[in-house]
Amino acid sequence: MNKIQVELATFDDVGWNAQVACTVTRAANKYSDAHELCRVVDENRWDMKKVNEMLKLPHSKIARFIDFTFVITGTSRRFLAQLMTHHIGISIMSGSLQYSDHSKQHLDDMFVVPNALLEEDKNSLLIDEYLNTQEECFKRYESMRAQGIDNDTAGYTMPQSLRNVLFVKVNLEELKFIANQRLCKRNTDETRYVIAKMIQAVVHEAGIDDSLFAPTCAVRPCPEGKYCCGKPCYSWSIDDYIKTEFPLLK
Repeated sequence: MNKIQVELATFDDVGWNAQVACTVTRAANKYSDAHELCRVVDENRWDMKKVNEMLKLPHSKIARFIDFTFVITGTSRRFLAQLMTHHIGISIMSGSLQYSDHSKQHLDDMFVVPNALLEEDKNSLLIDEYLNTQEECFKRYESMRAQGIDNDTAGYTMPQSLRNVLFVKVNLEELKFIANQRLCKRNTDETRYVIAKMIQAVVHEAGIDDSLFAPTCAVRPCPEGKYCCGKPCYSWSIDDYIKTEFPLLK
């Protein structure tokens, strides 16, 4: 997991989009000219404190008009499978096993090592065993490619830990939902870490209040019942979350 990188590539003018969306809800009897409406917004721009206040209201459609794009490298294909369960308000472009020939790749860069194996020195033997199984898959892949088998077919031998590259476009409403669900400790460490890094980038670069992205247990009792992890998040900030939950991934 220490080679995962998350880059916030582009994002909308959060304040302008949120302000226009809010203004439109009250503009039915005020504006008949689109340019005039935009001019009024431009001349009376809200600060981010006001924008965040509006985003916290239950009028969730406002957040649908704010988009973010991320470039994410080094994540596993298991993370891709989990992210793909979110399909409303999000678009995902993934590295393709059909078009990528992994037989030319260096073994050390190919597979994600789960965070739980990195946490203690006593797991060094487990890490070796784990990487050996991944190497066996890679050797099988190389052998099939050397015999003329196509990338796509040979790709069936690759494990879920195979590193990947993602291009993700998501609107703010869906990103809030993903964070509320995926920062929960019932998810894999990798998923929690990648989503947390996405949220951290949005908070620091777009100025959105991180309280919008808190896991469910930070604001109300866990709805999972008997499946609850038993370790609720009593306080919340995205920086503290990453520092506390992933000390080895500074």
